[in-house]
Amino acid sequence: MPKLTGWLYAITAVFLAACGGSTSSPHVDSCFVEVFPPYPLIYPMPNTTGAPDGNFILFVAVPNGDPTPGALELQNPISGTTEFTSGAWSPAAMPLPSPAATMPPNSSAYGTAVPQLSQNTSYSVNFATYPQPPGCPVDALESFETH
Repeated sequence: MPKLTGWLYAITAVFLAACGGSTSSPHVDSCFVEVFPPYPLIYPMPNTTGAPDGNFILFVAVPNGDPTPGALELQNPISGTTEFTSGAWSPAAMPLPSPAATMPPNSSAYGTAVPQLSQNTSYSVNFATYPQPPGCPVDALESFETH
């Protein structure tokens, strides 16, 4: 029994050392490395100031052969709150709403439904190919402002 207890302490010590011994923020090795780059925002057009204030389809360009996008978040950069997290993505019917950014070559548009948003508010569009643990960076695609 004493040998088992010694091994248990040794394994626990190695685990704590590998994790940094803290739960306040993730160890850099626990953040996922993205295999695919962030997908470009197509609609609403990046940095636009006249985006709809909700009930529209947000589109991103996905290079042909890449997987369907994962979760996308709309965050209010002033409050830091996430006001929307995307659900399912669907291939887009053409033509896209206007004005839309130019589609990159060899890409397809995928859309997700966005609910009502606040008027006259800036939103940061953040996306990670794989969900990241809290405290890990996500890629900011672009931003837009509702009218």
